[in-house]
Amino acid sequence: VMAEFVRVSRPGGRLIVIGHFASTGGVYAWFERRLAKYAAKIGWNPDFPVSRLTRRADLRLKTSRKLGPLLLFTLLEFERP
Repeated sequence: VMAEFVRVSRPGGRLIVIGHFASTGGVYAWFERRLAKYAAKIGWNPDFPVSRLTRRADLRLKTSRKLGPLLLFTLLEFERP
């Protein structure tokens, strides 16, 4: 999806992604590890690292902030250089 955005957008184009990404520590990470074995049954994959999106060289991350109930979600704003 990210590669397609780069392909079809102009320089300066923005992409907003909102999702739940794997926590790296604390109580959220503990809870996600416990839920991981049930991911297929509950339709939620708690093991998706945000780095899979943010380490792209062809997009610049402009904003990253927590959202939603209990700050479980993250808003990422990317810009195509």
